[in-house]
Amino acid sequence: MAEDTRQSSAGSLDFGALWPSKSFADLERDEKIRELWDLVSKLSGEVNKLESIIGGMGARMGECQNMDAGPFHDFTVVLHPDDNGTFVAYVPAISGCHALGRTPEEAQSELVNVFEMIKEEYEEEGKPLPSDVDLKASHAS
Repeated sequence: MAEDTRQSSAGSLDFGALWPSKSFADLERDEKIRELWDLVSKLSGEVNKLESIIGGMGARMGECQNMDAGPFHDFTVVLHPDDNGTFVAYVPAISGCHALGRTPEEAQSELVNVFEMIKEEYEEEGKPLPSDVDLKASHAS
């Protein structure tokens, strides 16, 4: 396709001949479409991250609540996302036995450290750890 490089009456190039003419409304619409496409792309990435987190949480919560080995074999452990994007893990039966993490794994790992410190304190004082508690799950509306 040959470029049309017509000279205007002032001697400069006529750029209107180089690009297809679009109205201002068409240009605005195209820009809005690009902005929306960028937003959809970003949101899609965030949705994928959330699906990954949520998809693994059910399995991880089951692992926590049904631990047959490790320090928690006698205790219920609760793991859930917090409002600020972090995760909370705790042992409801033991006061102060809770931990935060940027990921569920980090919260669980930190909870092991907290549990071990509390267990040592109980042992030093010659006291047994509290008995586990039964939890009932409910959904607040």
